[in-house]
Formats: sequence, C-alpha cells, structure tokens
Amino acid sequence: MNLRTATLALGALALAALLAATPAAAQQQGGWLDRFNRQVFELNEHLSNGVDALRQSLPDGFAVPDWLSQGAGNMLSNTVNEPITALSHALSGDFGLAAGSLRRFGTNLTLGMLGTRDVATEMGMEVPRNDIGLALCRNGVPDGPYVVLPIVGPRTLRDAIADIVVTNAIIYVALIPVFGPVPGLMTLLVIEALDEAAALAVARQIDSAQERGGTYDDVRERYVAGRALRCGGA
Repeated sequence: MNLRTATLALGALALAALLAATPAAAQQQGGWLDRFNRQVFELNEHLSNGVDALRQSLPDGFAVPDWLSQGAGNMLSNTVNEPITALSHALSGDFGLAAGSLRRFGTNLTLGMLGTRDVATEMGMEVPRNDIGLALCRNGVPDGPYVVLPIVGPRTLRDAIADIVVTNAIIYVALIPVFGPVPGLMTLLVIEALDEAAALAVARQIDSAQERGGTYDDVRERYVAGRALRCGGA
C-alpha cells in the first residue's frame, strides 16, 4: 500500500466512524446538528461584528499598519497554504501543480523575506489554491454532514477533519525548530491560534462563501454548491 492509498484509507475510516455517530435525522432542519450549526453561526456573526466594532473604535495610532498585516498574511499563507496546496494537488494526481506550489513556497521563503512578500506571484508563478478536502472529494471520499466551526465557519465533516488534522500537523512541524519536538502548553496554544488563522485564510482564498454575508441558509447553500463545483472541476 503506497502513501497516497494509506492516507485516503485512514481518512475514509475516520470519516466513516464519525458518520456512523451522526444519524440523518440530526442533520435535518430542527435536528440537534442543525441547531448546533445555527448557534455557532450566530456566535461567529457576533464575534465578527465585535472585532469590526473594536477596530473602528481604536485610535489611528493603534491601527495595525497595512504593510505589517499584509506581510503577516503572506507569511502565514506561504508557510501553511502552499504546503497544503502542494499536498492536495499531489493527492489528486496533479504532480505538476504540486511541484509548482512547492516552487512558490521556496521562492517566497528565500526571495520574499521568509514569505512576507509574495514574490512568486510577482514573477508570474501562479498555482490554483487547493485543499485536502477537495483532494479527498476527488478521490471519492463523501462530504459527510454540513458543520459550522467556531471562527472558521462552514465546512463539511470531511473538510473539517482534513483542515484540523493537516493544518495542525504542518504548523507543528514548522514550530519544531522553535519549541522542540515535544509540545508544551504554550506550543499547543500557539498552534491552535495559528491553525484558526490559517484555516480561515485558506477558506477565504478558496471558497467565496466565506467572503460574503447572508443568512445561515444562504451561506450553507453557497458553501455546499461551491464545494461540489470545485470538486467536479478538478
């Protein structure tokens, strides 16, 4: 069994186990999962509105400079999103795109001041964003029920598992030179904070449903339809 087959098999087994514990009735409107999703959706809306209000209330001197926020976003994208894109293209069998994403990663890391500048894009090195959930979808792994994650937002169960496992693993490996191989409490807190930021960044770059507001039902419909379209458009 090769690495790709083993990875897909483990993902499928984990998904099957979770789906077995989630009856169809729970996913229907009014079921416990539907109620949970709607409550988390409302919580995310309140958090987003609260952050916006806080930013607007801060004096100009406390505002984060655009160059700093852009640089931090570029670094996070290069450190997390590019490896995820490379791995997902490889799992989908698109090895040329996987190699291109790795070239982007290396270029930004070396020429882009540790990734704070997106030099690869400036040089015309374009690779379509991808994620592990889409790669699994293209290999026949089912969506599973629709879920809403705190802060991150809409996902299918398959996408949520892929985001949590893969993103945490990549961030942990990246932090080994700083914190060592055995994570302590501070390391875990840093990983989780970066994981939330990275997952949200990945979502906004790939899924347009993350960029626009709307009701719970509107966002759900956009997300599910968008993922189905991207899965079929490999």
